[in-house]
Parts: sequence; structure tokens; C-alpha cells
Amino acid sequence: YKLMIDGPAISDARYQGYYPWKWEDFNALPVDYLVVMAYDEMYDKGAGAPVASLEWLRNTCQWMKDKITDHSKIVIGVPSYGYSGKTGSYEVKLNTYSQSKLLPGFNTAKRDESSGEMTWQRDGVSSFYSDSETLRRKVDVVKQCDIKAISVWHLGGNQWISTESQEA
Repeated sequence: YKLMIDGPAISDARYQGYYPWKWEDFNALPVDYLVVMAYDEMYDKGAGAPVASLEWLRNTCQWMKDKITDHSKIVIGVPSYGYSGKTGSYEVKLNTYSQSKLLPGFNTAKRDESSGEMTWQRDGVSSFYSDSETLRRKVDVVKQCDIKAISVWHLGGNQWISTESQEA
């Protein structure tokens, strides 16, 4: 058996101030893996913001490396889902890729360079979704940070990851 602890994405001292949770507290405990849930940034910034910007993801990876002494225990969870919500609000509806395809305006989506996610706005509603390019960009950020383990969080399964890419 392996013990895996999931916890919040903390990217800097400001984010740390929101949580009593401190990743460094796990250094002396018999935990095999520490999984950072590096997604849901839109709940902090409101609809119209990506699920996880690449800068926030990079800063979260660096925070973990600064706090955890054994980097082989770090697992970064990246998103592969989308959402829609009234722009500026903090109420969003999470969507699978299949659900996102059914939303009005899906075919007008453009790539958000800050996150690699696809996005569009229509009638005061912001929508985001992930595709294979989104995942590639997020995985690249984690790899560039020299973190070896990645978890992909996706509601309803993940069509973008094949057995071959899992072994890469």
C-alpha cells in the first residue's frame, strides 16, 4: 500500500495565507506521494479566468519544490476539463469536453495563451475547455520544473491520453 495525500495548489505566500495547510509539514511524515490539485483557479479569479494558467502552474510547481525535501514524492494534478459561468461571477458549472461541445459558441473558441485552454464568451457567459494541446502545454510546464509525476483530473474520463502518452 502507498499513502497519497491530495492538497491545495499554493503558488506563493499570498495563496499560502489562505490555507492553514502547509506542504512542508509532510516532510517528516510517512507519506509516499503528495498530490497538488493544480486546477480550479477560476474559483479564485471568477468566470473568465482559465481553469489553470501556465504561470500559476509553474509557480505552484516551484512552491512545492521549495517546500518538499524529497521531490520524488511530488505529483502535480493538472486539469483536463472545462467550465462555463456568467463572466465575473464565482458560480461556474464544470463540463466534460463532450458537454462543452454542446454549448453555444463552442465552434468560435480560441486558444488562451496564458493557459493553453480553449475559450470563448457569448451572451455574458465565459466558457473554457481543454484539448490535447492544452494538456501538452500543461505537462510541458510540469516537466520543465523537473517534476516527474503528473495526475490528470478530468470529469467523465480523458480522451486525450493514450497508453503511449502515459508511458512517455
